[in-house]
Amino acid sequence: MNVSCYASDWKEVYFDYKNANFKEMRKEFKSIDWRTRSKDMNASEMWNICKEEHARLVKLHAPKKIRRKSRNEPLWWNISKHKARKNKLRWWQRHKESMNQQDFVKYRNAMNRGRREIRNAKRKYEHRIAMNVKKNPKAYYRNAKSGMSVKEIVGPLKEGSGETVSDDKGMTSILNGHFANVFTEERLESIVPHPILHTFSEEMTT
Repeated sequence: MNVSCYASDWKEVYFDYKNANFKEMRKEFKSIDWRTRSKDMNASEMWNICKEEHARLVKLHAPKKIRRKSRNEPLWWNISKHKARKNKLRWWQRHKESMNQQDFVKYRNAMNRGRREIRNAKRKYEHRIAMNVKKNPKAYYRNAKSGMSVKEIVGPLKEGSGETVSDDKGMTSILNGHFANVFTEERLESIVPHPILHTFSEEMTT
């Protein structure tokens, strides 16, 4: 059984600082009258004020993005594996453009390094699950269940009258009726026997 454990879908909202408007943030930050705001405050209170203003300006001038983790990414997958895969693809693209032998060697090295990292990560993850099977049996069964190929269910189905059927017996009857319509009932009396077989049958009976 091919054992691998996959994480459920999740999403995380974060600020995209790469596309933030730092010019406006600096402008508004400098326009604050810090002397008046920090009057009669100690260092801790002044620091809290700075953090609050920074958070406010980030919300105003930094767009938000959603980071999603796909169900197809295993739990042992991390940023180093992602970088290794991107590095391999980058060298492959460079080799296709240049058709240089040195670029191909670098691509092959990157591919082997990525395979080695993935193989070691899978081995360490499965070893950790095996060592903690008594303490955390859910992780073991989740890991085993993720390797099953059949994950989709059939139904509910609709009859010809439009009624929805969800019980196993009713859906089995509908499927049997549907597949029975595919096959035609042949009339044996209309079938012309093959000449050779017909002659052979007559010789056997005489």
